[in-house]
Amino acid sequence: MKIAIYSKNFYPSIGGVEITSMILANVLDELGYNTKVITETPLNGKNEIETKFCIRRVNNILSFIVSILSSDLVIVKGGISLKAGLFCVIFRKKIINYFEMHGPVLIEGNNIADLIKNILIKVILMNSSMNVGVSDSCLNSKGKILKKIKIYNPINSELTQHNYTNSKAKKYDILFVGRLIRSKGIMLLLDSLMILEKKKKELFVCIVGDGEEMRNIINEINKFEYIKFDLWGSTEHQKLKRAYLDSKFVVFPSIQPEGMGLVLIESLFFGLPVIVSDQEASIEVIGDAGVVVKTGDVEDLSAKIECLTNDNEIVQILSERAIKRSELFSLNEYKNKISYMLNEIIN
Repeated sequence: MKIAIYSKNFYPSIGGVEITSMILANVLDELGYNTKVITETPLNGKNEIETKFCIRRVNNILSFIVSILSSDLVIVKGGISLKAGLFCVIFRKKIINYFEMHGPVLIEGNNIADLIKNILIKVILMNSSMNVGVSDSCLNSKGKILKKIKIYNPINSELTQHNYTNSKAKKYDILFVGRLIRSKGIMLLLDSLMILEKKKKELFVCIVGDGEEMRNIINEINKFEYIKFDLWGSTEHQKLKRAYLDSKFVVFPSIQPEGMGLVLIESLFFGLPVIVSDQEASIEVIGDAGVVVKTGDVEDLSAKIECLTNDNEIVQILSERAIKRSELFSLNEYKNKISYMLNEIIN
């Protein structure tokens, strides 16, 4: 069977959908399917990555249609795509909508354009073979859709390939990993740490990521005296693993609903407790291996951070729970779910 993964954003772009599209393509190849990735992301001067599957970078509608026509099944990463979905309906191709984000399927609006788009979305949904969500929260946010299945994203195998010893004496008290944008809660984290700074609390914080708030972050961390920071920017998997191994716990204070943050499952894999905002998907993922704070509440976040930095016993208990819970997000578990879903569709 020829399977195409349509991922509008792909390497060299960096993000959750890009990473999970790569993982899915590798898994499909391992399962014996003729796999290709269709993307509109240009290389922008970078070399193409070496993969066992084919990568088709399309820059016009004709090459896009040809790529769809040469496939038996199209998996649309990131949710509904009117372009990919309608061509699949027209050419009678099987389609799987793979939702990564929290939020409704239909567009909220009453103008003619939105009404037409919603009609087309409903047509695509009616003709879809399956709808995948990365968490219960992600699926539930889509409303009433038929033929659906939950498949948790797995830990990226590239993070498990390098052998390092887990540090007993942790270099960093706190780790933040993610895009440096306000919706991910990075400025909220700095505000909460300023409360501890005023208490003369000495901490070492590692921030991994890049984004539009980088300049503001640099300006803010220069105001601290007792709390020190390492600002890594974007980094390769080998160095990212080192950050996880050298940290006591992770803070993931997103102020927007998440479909399923990859940082959460990475943290669990490395046995790190996670402080998360009370978003449904985040709570679902961490289970009993973390601490929940009220979304956007600086005082609550500051208090929970102070609690974990002062109580190594709690951190150890949560760490043991994290390692156990990470089994839910293993690559083998993911592969089995993908295989089961495809067998259901094919049969």
